[in-house]
Amino acid sequence: MSHPLNVLVVCRANVCRSPFGSELITRYSQRAGLSGVIVARSAGTDALDELPMCAQALDRIADSP
Repeated sequence: MSHPLNVLVVCRANVCRSPFGSELITRYSQRAGLSGVIVARSAGTDALDELPMCAQALDRIADSP
């Protein structure tokens, strides 16, 4: 098996945009049958460790198709 395509989505705090983007990439790659082929993670340039994703982003993810 070849190595997965690693995608790193980066924003400043890693509590909204980058975790949202990472989650969308993961969801859509799973739906396309690419689980394990595309691996998405998020990071922040000025992030604090272990901060959860903001509530607004969680709500938007719950609403996404």
